[in-house]
Amino acid sequence: MAMSALMPVTISAGFVHAALTWQWVESETWVWGLVLLVPFEFVRTLVYSILGDTFRTYESPMQAVRSFLLSMSILLVMGLIFGVYVLGFRDFFAAVTDLAVLRVISVPAAILVADGIISVYFFRGNPRLQAVRIQAAADDLVDWLQLALFPTPFVFALLCAGLYWLRASGHINGAWLPEVDEDAARSAALLYAGYYFAGKALLLAHVRSAHFNGSGRRLLGTRWIQWLTTKPENRKQNALKEAASQKQRWSVLQSELATCGSVVGEQ
Repeated sequence: MAMSALMPVTISAGFVHAALTWQWVESETWVWGLVLLVPFEFVRTLVYSILGDTFRTYESPMQAVRSFLLSMSILLVMGLIFGVYVLGFRDFFAAVTDLAVLRVISVPAAILVADGIISVYFFRGNPRLQAVRIQAAADDLVDWLQLALFPTPFVFALLCAGLYWLRASGHINGAWLPEVDEDAARSAALLYAGYYFAGKALLLAHVRSAHFNGSGRRLLGTRWIQWLTTKPENRKQNALKEAASQKQRWSVLQSELATCGSVVGEQ
């Protein structure tokens, strides 16, 4: 659990530290960095789902690496086709040949691919258990990203607006509330990014917990959260699908954990 949460917790701490930094060199780089977090995190969830599929068909380390790279190649081709469709061939070609754009895209992409290869090649545990955990985490991460985009920011904005209104009307002292300026907006944006990665750490750690092993239930699979992330016409079907997935995860967890326990007992 600690190792699963280590990286997102570290990133979250970095965002919080940046938000609380008083001396700040003004630059638009941090703004674009936060904006680009959204598509990068979306791709990261797709890669997590690909890893789940890779472990579900795991036969050997090299076979898993080949399967993962094939899936990543398909994802790359789909991304290129989508980019050409949205931007047009000329604008898309100009964007991908721009050195600044390549620097922004190539480093995270290389890290994602390298992390996936390392994860599958050096894995020596139970692939079926790993597949269940990663796929559950991937489903949770999709919902978490969706909640982080809507409605959570608007809820926070309404709460902050209410606090400032109460201060302005004299109902509360509110001396601790910062003035609304560019520095406050920057700190709020960075703190929100830290909040997102802290939640991500919790989701990744949960699939390693005893609670998940005993139930197969993911944290964001509850009905009220699915109500927030699902269109009204799809809520009933989504609830049935999630119940079936939870039952399937529980069945795999119980059978594989029992097998692992019997092997350990024999040894």
